Amino acid sequence: MSTLSQNLVQRARILLLLNAGQSPKEVMESLDVSSPTVFKWRNRYTEQGLTGLRDASRPGQPRKLVAEKAQGIHDSFILKQKMTSEDRKALMAAVPNAFVQRDRAFHEISANLVDRSNAR
Repeated sequence: MSTLSQNLVQRARILLLLNAGQSPKEVMESLDVSSPTVFKWRNRYTEQGLTGLRDASRPGQPRKLVAEKAQGIHDSFILKQKMTSEDRKALMAAVPNAFVQRDRAFHEISANLVDRSNAR
């Protein structure tokens, strides 16, 4: 199940209250938002429909935090390589197979994130 962002929920509430007949001033007061906020989302919805409620893309360079975190996760995978074969066997015997599979998938995803961010 996906979750909606709080911003998207607030935008939907603005539109629902306007649609229910409340004035922009009443919507501002009941949701504790500014006048420009009410009019911005009403106008965006009028012009673009539901897709207008999504956040617009921002100019500039993409955020690097995700790439940095993914790189850190990927780099931590190296720690596994410092184990002796005996240590690795003991660990594999103690850890459930489902966890090992999830861990491998997690590291593959982090490696893919790093590759994609470096390709930009």
